[in-house]
Amino acid sequence: MDRSPRRTLIITLPPQLLGGVASKARLFADHLTDLGHDVTFSYYAAHRIDPDINATFARALVGGRPIVKSSRRSNGMREEAIGCWIPELECTYTSVSSRWRELISSHDRVVAIGGSPIIANPAARLGVPHILWYADDLRGDREARRRAMSWPRRIFNSIVIEPALRRQQRCVFDKTTLMLGVSEYSAARLRAHDGVRHDAVGRLPIPVDSEFFQPPQEIELTGKIGFAGRIGDARKNPALLIEALMSLKRHIPNAKLCIAGPRDSDVEAMIKARGLENDVELLGVLEREDLRNFYQGLDAFVISSEREGLAIVGLEALASGVPVVSTRCGGPEDYVKDGVTGYLADFDPEEIAARLTEIMASVVRRKLFAEACRQTVEQNFSMQVFSETLDRAWSWVWDESVGSL
Repeated sequence: MDRSPRRTLIITLPPQLLGGVASKARLFADHLTDLGHDVTFSYYAAHRIDPDINATFARALVGGRPIVKSSRRSNGMREEAIGCWIPELECTYTSVSSRWRELISSHDRVVAIGGSPIIANPAARLGVPHILWYADDLRGDREARRRAMSWPRRIFNSIVIEPALRRQQRCVFDKTTLMLGVSEYSAARLRAHDGVRHDAVGRLPIPVDSEFFQPPQEIELTGKIGFAGRIGDARKNPALLIEALMSLKRHIPNAKLCIAGPRDSDVEAMIKARGLENDVELLGVLEREDLRNFYQGLDAFVISSEREGLAIVGLEALASGVPVVSTRCGGPEDYVKDGVTGYLADFDPEEIAARLTEIMASVVRRKLFAEACRQTVEQNFSMQVFSETLDRAWSWVWDESVGSL
């Protein structure tokens, strides 16, 4: 009887791109490895990260070809960076190629993990049964990026790139076995598309490590609110966050905003222009233990985004006993409950500041929030919930338990 580990391929974004996709892909890969799968972690090689792997238009003219860069992670897991032809077109990253075809055909099971559905296009085009774990549809994933483009780029995008990406998304809708959103918002976004099979769309929330992220032993009011993520990403709506701080300081003069994540010169200029240099702490990218300490020092956490599939940072805050004030941007509505784990607000700095003031006004009330935040994570976003939900999904696709090897 063959007892060799099942070879499982994960197709995802470049892990060098900080954000929720990298976190959930790493978690998924580690979970499958713990269950005994022989996991290969694969991703398209973004040109700005791996310029020598792709064959740009200029390189292709002189005989350059895309290649595959293979390596191993510290835990022994294989890692494959897949090059493509003409990365300037963007859609070629997720197009079917001989490199993707060979990699997919050499594995028993395939899981695609990305921000939008197009990450699953290679598997969908090849007709291979697979699971997609995504955050938003193509339009939602690219909307802020599209607005930030120069007008020549925007024209090229609308005429060439977007139609090709939409065709890829349509293929995924038609041929992906099971599409799992990270939130109810994510699932609703796909179900709203014409022709999408509703029974092929489900939800797999990202779990949070509630044993690692925990509240401090003593909860005190510090006057600090927090943000974690890529503050320079237009989707994070940094201007609204800064304006909310200015409004908050009219109610709580000693309020400070602590920002964890990559620094951004445009945001720093915005802070300076408003005279808030002494009221904002720019912490940069934090190591995991420093991130835990960051959450534990906050009175409240703020999500100012225009759109979020889930926002795992909000769950890490809840696990740390920190209530969240979030815009009505999608995913956080799964766990931000008014007056229980925080508040939802419109895209209005005054309303966000008012909600923060309610949380920060009383240490007794702040402790009640902390208890409810922990309970929400433990009941709905634990590793056990993730594992059980994934096992049901796996059985639906392959008629087997994810752990049956």
